[in-house]
Amino acid sequence: MNSRKKSSHVFGRRFGGHTSITAMPQSPFVVAANHYRAGQLAEAKRILDRLQAERPDHADVLHLAGLVQRDLGEPEQALPLIERAIVLEPGLAAAYANLGTVLSALKRFGDAASSYERALALDPNNRAAHSNLSLALVELGRYDDALAAAHIAAKRHHTSAEVMNNLGVIHKTRGEIALAIECFTRARQLNPKLSLPHYNLGAALQDAGRTDDAIVAFEQCTALNPDFKRAKWAALMALPILYDTEEEIRRARQRWIDGLEAMDAELSVDDPKGIDDAVSAVTDRTNFFLHYQGCNDRALQEKFGALLTRVATKAFPEAATPAAVAATGGPIKVGFLSSHFRHHTVCKLFRSWVTDLDRARFETHVFHTSARCDETTRQVAESVDHYHWLAGTHSAVVDAVRRAKLDILIYLDFGMDARNQLLAPLHLAPVQCVTWGHPVTTGLHSIDYFLTSELMEPEGAEDHYSETLVRLPNLSISYRLPETGHATTGAIDPERPADAPVFLCSQSLFKLLPQFDPLYARIAKAVGRCRLWFIAGDNRELTNRFRKRLARAFRALDLEPEAFVHIIDRMDQQAFFAMNKAADVVLDSPMWSGGNTTMEAIACGKPVVTLPGPMMRGRHTYAINRMLGMDELIAQDEDHYIAIAARLGTDATYRARISRDIEHWSGRIFDDRAAIQGLKDFIIHACRPAVSTPSAGR
Repeated sequence: MNSRKKSSHVFGRRFGGHTSITAMPQSPFVVAANHYRAGQLAEAKRILDRLQAERPDHADVLHLAGLVQRDLGEPEQALPLIERAIVLEPGLAAAYANLGTVLSALKRFGDAASSYERALALDPNNRAAHSNLSLALVELGRYDDALAAAHIAAKRHHTSAEVMNNLGVIHKTRGEIALAIECFTRARQLNPKLSLPHYNLGAALQDAGRTDDAIVAFEQCTALNPDFKRAKWAALMALPILYDTEEEIRRARQRWIDGLEAMDAELSVDDPKGIDDAVSAVTDRTNFFLHYQGCNDRALQEKFGALLTRVATKAFPEAATPAAVAATGGPIKVGFLSSHFRHHTVCKLFRSWVTDLDRARFETHVFHTSARCDETTRQVAESVDHYHWLAGTHSAVVDAVRRAKLDILIYLDFGMDARNQLLAPLHLAPVQCVTWGHPVTTGLHSIDYFLTSELMEPEGAEDHYSETLVRLPNLSISYRLPETGHATTGAIDPERPADAPVFLCSQSLFKLLPQFDPLYARIAKAVGRCRLWFIAGDNRELTNRFRKRLARAFRALDLEPEAFVHIIDRMDQQAFFAMNKAADVVLDSPMWSGGNTTMEAIACGKPVVTLPGPMMRGRHTYAINRMLGMDELIAQDEDHYIAIAARLGTDATYRARISRDIEHWSGRIFDDRAAIQGLKDFIIHACRPAVSTPSAGR
């Protein structure tokens, strides 16, 4: 399986941005170099193959042959060629710069950064090394260093569209969307024919919530480079992050459906180039925001899953059929795969699944498919039998999982990381499951079971899933009681009157659908003087759009939104706990409920009012309140939701009693061993059915 994602590069011995050939003038090598510059890679490779046989130790030949292999999408073959060229001529700065791009393609970002730094030591003006160093540092999570490197590159090469584009990538990664848009726009001005800045501008505009403008930028990219399937995929599959009306949701959904059909017809996997292009597209972005429209997505997930399966099984035909069942006897080999084995909601929810299985009965493997690591990563790695850090190519992940010869593979989430969209359609273990880390069916025939919570699922939930539903006990998780600490956030809300109750909605803005905005205004109307706190989005444009939308609902009831609404900037974990403690009542979001955020609010002793939805994704808080014995916080309809919230806001004695009850009974929901036992029983039943009797219902 190949990857055709290209990087900014320089070819030449000591000559910077333009290739200048002094060795072997007017030779076949010059012809090969000209073919390479013209993008005629097959012709260049044919000549270079002959030259390597004749002159196996010529640095220029090896260097150029490596670049051809890289641009053909074969970084594994490119690597030894360029490394050998460097051994033969260690002072070749451009070779180090190009080696960095190969290492980046192999996801070896630490080695790539070192290679770029070596290139700059030899040639401080090497534009490609300056620019690409910043991208490698981003992948390593060194965002401040990445920004510093990008600024140095922009200062030295201020007329370079590639450098300006990469500076935009850094700003986008840091959440500085307005600055990213400026950089990508400037890159387009510097070189209007360069397609990548158009694509990156589209991605930044989409993050800003400017979906229509994003689609235009993606289409401009495709017009410049029709083979850029990622851009076409992005244009056809673009979804808003926030909606202003329910009608806008309907239109966006239909547009996505039409786009999926068009992309299914567009992607050809009948030859290596078609497979490469398709892989590049489907690993570019997920349909994550489709699932926040409040609908049953099973039928669409099955269509989407069929497209992913068609691409994945062509890219990895060896994993297209079910894996062989391992021999019985010995510990059951259990694999957990995710890109979120770090301080992240998915890891908070399911960490105990990974770390608390009986090591005498189970052999645990963690497959971590992200370069991002932290202290949580280290703790998880030390708690399992085998930790596989697989931030490299898809091939490396597939090979590692297959070599482990698992009995069962559990994806902690699906639909959050585009990279893993190419893995889940494959058959990497005899039994394959997914959890509710992203609580939507995969639609994939390769996933046998959806591991869910018996308390969260409504009647008839089987119709929401393509997988067999496995209802594990209680919440299905053993969530560790968090250390909420004693941190304070200072003046969270300077405009809050001293005696005004605070209602906190701590959910991401994309969970808050426009049809429920009146709930918040009606609570304010019922309570009178009060404050409603929300958490800002990832960027200012999204936050301002939400602020304006919410203001309409308040003004419709003759309320001034500024008197009630306060939007708080995003914060670290301890500040988040402090904000919960400063609030009086937490308001759950309808249709997509809080899970991790509700557990953290409960740990702070706060009542969480919820209106359960028709699908599991809207019933997390419902289940938590049920397990706590707090049924009085569960609303039957919108009027009841408002009545519960208003009573909690106006009756301080009642509110204090509820908080005391929550603190008293919170032990029911934390560190739940019944959930772990249910998981063990299921795994044994699924992998050793002849010797088990499961306790988990299905």
